[in-house]
Amino acid sequence: MAGRFLTASAALALVAACSSTGGGDFTETPTPVVDGSTGQTGPQRNLLLSDMSYGSPGRGRAINETFELQVSTFQVAPDANGSTGPSGNAVLGLVANSADMEGFSEGNTLTFTAATGEFVFDINTDTGAFSRSVFDILIDDPSEIAGLENSRTAKLWGSNPTLSFYSNGTPYNFQDAYPLAGINGNSSVAAIANALTALAESDVDADQDYYDAITTAANQLIDNPDQFHYGYNFAGGYGYYTATNQTGTNGETETVAIGEFSEFADTGEQTYGFFVYGHRTPLGEMPATGTALYEGKVSGAVLTNNSVRSLTGSANMDVNFSTGLLDFSIATLIREGGNNEGGTTFLPYKDLNGTGTINDTIFSGNLIEPNGDSSGDFQGAFFGPVANEAGGTFRFGNGASYAAGAFTVAQPTDN
Repeated sequence: MAGRFLTASAALALVAACSSTGGGDFTETPTPVVDGSTGQTGPQRNLLLSDMSYGSPGRGRAINETFELQVSTFQVAPDANGSTGPSGNAVLGLVANSADMEGFSEGNTLTFTAATGEFVFDINTDTGAFSRSVFDILIDDPSEIAGLENSRTAKLWGSNPTLSFYSNGTPYNFQDAYPLAGINGNSSVAAIANALTALAESDVDADQDYYDAITTAANQLIDNPDQFHYGYNFAGGYGYYTATNQTGTNGETETVAIGEFSEFADTGEQTYGFFVYGHRTPLGEMPATGTALYEGKVSGAVLTNNSVRSLTGSANMDVNFSTGLLDFSIATLIREGGNNEGGTTFLPYKDLNGTGTINDTIFSGNLIEPNGDSSGDFQGAFFGPVANEAGGTFRFGNGASYAAGAFTVAQPTDN
């Protein structure tokens, strides 16, 4: 069932449509990245740092772009009889037919429209149709606003009074966490900046300490180079959206990023989704010979023991372009305690591996847990010049648990 999902308003600039034909097989060369001011092909850039970051140099290129998404989703709901687990939380079970993985070219897109500064996520899922609005917390570069002291922090504080986002794994609202006397969600950025300046220039030590706490917290959110968090409310619930291009020990990916969302309805239903998007490798740049190793990061969630817990971990691919075959593995870690319990410790969970095949720029295969009982599958594509990066989604489970997530990997720079 097709659903309009997540509309994010952002003063950003993105580029270039990735086009393909049916069946998820990428058979056309995508439109190249074009500089809106010169009409020339633009240089490769870091997808998040250049396009989605608060500190994006030059505020991007102000042209339209559509990305195709590889998506994995699932939905859970409380036990209909009102059962609770040992922690007192409602017992959660997988909603029938909600576990879904959909490939590129199946109607899943992220579109940026320069004229309106809007992101639109169109995602096909079997869990129903839903429409969400998400406003970019990190809107407009305040350094470009002449004459505003503390404008960097002021823009973050005043971005939207309904927004919540994560800090150290805990969701909170910046305005609630750091209230300012005489200031509310309707106050202008200038008024907020003046209030901050008054604190900074106060002769009262407590005022200056409070100013330092506010700016320190703001800088930690603004300067995080590899992850961006957005919160949103909707009639009947709330949700979070996160984008990351961090690949763990291998640094940051330049051309592919992971997006993930979680929604919490007043009815108790929870929806989890993971996807990858970015600048796909043109078919003409796909290597036809040789081998390559890829290393990277996993982000996901698992329903186990009647609660949903976050997954993290590592992913590895060993690709033989000559034969079109690849070996793929993930080593996952699971959050200790349910997500709503606020745990930050991750423990070893399940390691799975499998083999896959390449079809043009797309790859897919099956997963199995050696000496275990979980199995699943994965799908993805190559990104960047000459397929130097890759990303996709996965799912696995057994009769007692179900997991879904996304991964991004890159060839180590020392190869």
